[in-house]
Amino acid sequence: MLVQGRYEQAQQLITSVLGMVQRSGDTVGESYALHSLGLIHGRMRMFAEAGRLLRRAIRLCEENLDRVGAARIRLDLAQLVSQRGETFHAIAIVEQAMMTFQELRLALWESKALAVLEKITTENPLPAAVSSNGGAR
Repeated sequence: MLVQGRYEQAQQLITSVLGMVQRSGDTVGESYALHSLGLIHGRMRMFAEAGRLLRRAIRLCEENLDRVGAARIRLDLAQLVSQRGETFHAIAIVEQAMMTFQELRLALWESKALAVLEKITTENPLPAAVSSNGGAR
């Protein structure tokens, strides 16, 4: 549905799934549904709601000790934050995810994080006098 641009239908379906997993107490399923809803809202340019949903998904992953899931969602949150023009915040979010991928030696996800970081800094170039970690040179 998302590929076809049918966001409202996708939103309705995932909202229904979210209700089911919440009623059953499936917090892992809930984190997946929240993540999906956050992505849908982001595509619909409902950035505040998308950010809220993605942050809820991250919190659930962390409560479930799913560090990889939380880090993966952070990559999506970083891109959302970047779209809102918050480049420094987006970079910090990617760096947090990157630390998890490095600690767990997940080279594929580390490379995906680097690609997100490159996309963010390419689309929103930082001033020349500022480094990627937000500090002055």
